[in-house]
Amino acid sequence: MTIKIQQEDQSFIWVSIEEVNMYSESKKVIEHTGEYVCYYKFPEKPTIAVSGELLKDKNNKPLIFNSQKEAIDYIKVITTKL
Repeated sequence: MTIKIQQEDQSFIWVSIEEVNMYSESKKVIEHTGEYVCYYKFPEKPTIAVSGELLKDKNNKPLIFNSQKEAIDYIKVITTKL
């Protein structure tokens, strides 16, 4: 899912929230883990390829969200601090 968020200065950033999937060797299928990662700071609407900065914690590990709503809420909080 890709969304556009308006900042306080009236500029916009694009945010892409992607499902975390894992390949199940036993089932021979790709399964959704129920988790999401988030890319942000798109200068303009992204094309097919995901580009942007992956949200990471202070240890440089990707932040994992339990829902798309959780990721959106987090992005809204941190973008008000930019």
